[in-house]
Amino acid sequence: MEAFTNLFARLSTGELTLTYAVVPLLSLVLLKLYFRGGRFSIPKVDLSGKYAVVTGGNSGIGAETVRELSRLGCSVLIGARSRSTAEELLKSIKG
Repeated sequence: MEAFTNLFARLSTGELTLTYAVVPLLSLVLLKLYFRGGRFSIPKVDLSGKYAVVTGGNSGIGAETVRELSRLGCSVLIGARSRSTAEELLKSIKG
């Protein structure tokens, strides 16, 4: 924080030009956006009356797919190795 205070003090006295202040700040903003990663969002569609089969739907990406499809109104058939983990997923989705 002290570095920015010194930078702005030198800028206000005319010792530095605006370029020397803008480039580091812009670089920090761009680095923050880069390391934040991509954003993905599913469009809000109504999947009522639709059916989906998700294999491996009791954990990981499959579980998140089941959650999102059921949130959008889709009826989902879950293919899972373990009945107990699939039931846990259903409980977490329902309530």
